[in-house]
Amino acid sequence: MRTRASVLTTALVISSIAFVRPTIVAAQQTPAPPDSTARDTIRRAADGSAFALAVAALMLAAAPGPLVFAMNPDTIPLRFSKNHMAFYVTGGALSGSRGGQDFGGWTASGTVELFRNGMYGEVRVEDFHLPYHVQFRTIRAGYLFRPKPALAGGVTLGYRFTDPRRSENAFEVGFPSVVSAGRGWIRLEPTYIISSQGITWNYRFQTELPVSRELFAGLDMDGKPDRQDAPYFVTLTLLFGWRH
Repeated sequence: MRTRASVLTTALVISSIAFVRPTIVAAQQTPAPPDSTARDTIRRAADGSAFALAVAALMLAAAPGPLVFAMNPDTIPLRFSKNHMAFYVTGGALSGSRGGQDFGGWTASGTVELFRNGMYGEVRVEDFHLPYHVQFRTIRAGYLFRPKPALAGGVTLGYRFTDPRRSENAFEVGFPSVVSAGRGWIRLEPTYIISSQGITWNYRFQTELPVSRELFAGLDMDGKPDRQDAPYFVTLTLLFGWRH
């Protein structure tokens, strides 16, 4: 079972890297015409649509749900589904391309989550240091079903607060999946971001592994724009937390 879990983890990480890198390269190879704002807007929208389609294809091919049903790991319990309260922080790098120019920066976040009898709640604060600073403060709640012993999945509703000079306040509709991976677990969560400026998509891939009875560590990878009309950037961070 540990071998199957390792294969699952490796497949998801490789698949995530596979869709992240081509997106950045494609953005680098299609610079915006300097004399046309309209064309630049169309190009950015096309980049976002291509990214969304790529991730949708990835989810069909390598989402936790289909992999779990294919591998049928009914004997691997999903430790995440135990009633708990957790706090964790992340920190790392981000990378993207805007107007044909690469940019990089760093990001950090702090999250408090509660899980009890299928009910899920989360408060999350994220800081993104792009060429400018953007902070998202998000609260969300929902319910996770247990179709198999090693799988949980459901829907969450939330609201994102931010500085209106940098981005937009927005409603969130998320579809999280959590799959057992040996002693740890893997999350894959596509989220619709709905604001007065339109709709975009966020993608979250996160692994968590207990390192002691109450401490855990992991890796978090997100793809998102900082506002509705902006191109996507990718974050890659380390995670460390406490669970009780």
